[in-house]
Amino acid sequence: MARKLSFPVVIGKFVFHRDDCKMLIKQEFPDAISLCKNVSDMDHNELTIKQGKKLFDILARFEKEENESVENLDPFTAAYFECALWSSNDESTPEGGEPFDSNYNFSDIAPEAVVQMKKDCREFQKIYAKLMEGLEPDWCGHDFWLTRNHHGAGFWDRGYPKEISDGLTKACHAFGECNLYLGDNKKIYVM
Repeated sequence: MARKLSFPVVIGKFVFHRDDCKMLIKQEFPDAISLCKNVSDMDHNELTIKQGKKLFDILARFEKEENESVENLDPFTAAYFECALWSSNDESTPEGGEPFDSNYNFSDIAPEAVVQMKKDCREFQKIYAKLMEGLEPDWCGHDFWLTRNHHGAGFWDRGYPKEISDGLTKACHAFGECNLYLGDNKKIYVM
């Protein structure tokens, strides 16, 4: 038995049109060919109850991520955000502009950037907890940003034992570089 799903789907302040829903399902369930096919071939906006539940679960997760905030950050993550704003410029002049922290704060970071930055911090702390054992979390968050972006300072110059500084430096470089930039909407994004 099929249940009607009317497009657009509205969840909170977000509006998802038919194509948005197809894209989200394809991204979330790349191996679920039948689900993608059914959504692509939907006639009269019909989904099975199971398909509809999966779609709404995806959309609910999307809404949760979009509403990620910068409140109550752990010390590692807060220091990572602070360092990112302090060490990155807004490119408002040909000389590079001002450091972001001169004119912007955490609330100016776009929600999708908040999600990505928090995810990177969570993963780094989880994977390398053993190497960071006994180190100050705020310094580690600061050094994660600096080291991954090759700023000329970071884990390697703190005077830690070689196996710790080398291990954490290598770990940061494995995460790859990322940079902040100011969008046309005056929100800060990460690339």
